[in-house]
Amino acid sequence: MNFLNHIGLSDLVFVELLAIKEALVLFAKSAWASGVSLVVETDCNIVVGWLQNPTTAPFTFKDAVEDCLVATVGLE
Repeated sequence: MNFLNHIGLSDLVFVELLAIKEALVLFAKSAWASGVSLVVETDCNIVVGWLQNPTTAPFTFKDAVEDCLVATVGLE
């Protein structure tokens, strides 16, 4: 398992979205996914707003926001 990925030059908000997506994917593949709830914490209010209302995300971040939302399917 590798927790280090090269993302090149990137916006901090995009990096936060990638980190959330990776956490969701990792959790979904774990044994915990079927037995416990996951709480994702972030101090990036912009990302929280986009995940709560994806239509407000700028075009350049739409795919990353969608990836995060898709990663939550089946976790509820």
